[in-house]
Amino acid sequence: MQIVTDAWAGITRINRICKCCNMNIVEDEFHLTFECILYTQIRTEHKELFLNKIITQNAEHTAQISTQDALTSISSNVLEDNITIFIDNKQDVMYTFFDHANQNLVARFICKCLNMRRHKLGL
Repeated sequence: MQIVTDAWAGITRINRICKCCNMNIVEDEFHLTFECILYTQIRTEHKELFLNKIITQNAEHTAQISTQDALTSISSNVLEDNITIFIDNKQDVMYTFFDHANQNLVARFICKCLNMRRHKLGL
């Protein structure tokens, strides 16, 4: 991923842009797992990975939400039931995703994504 390979080349983090999509976003683990459009079909095939629950709290509410709802909330900060949530950082979502009970499924998802990336970039 660009987050690592470009670091070796001395490229600043903000310029380590994904070469697999046109979103103009840093290619890091979060982008590969949740955002990059190249992997949409793989996410659909492994949708059970995105149903983990995360706990989020604010001054008025404690809510259990799915990882997918959390991703939507990162941009909107509001769930359908109008509970505003605050995710301190994307690492909370990543931790929950990678803590899935079926680690073999997580590994297959990541392998499929990396294989697709290699094919797309001709590596």
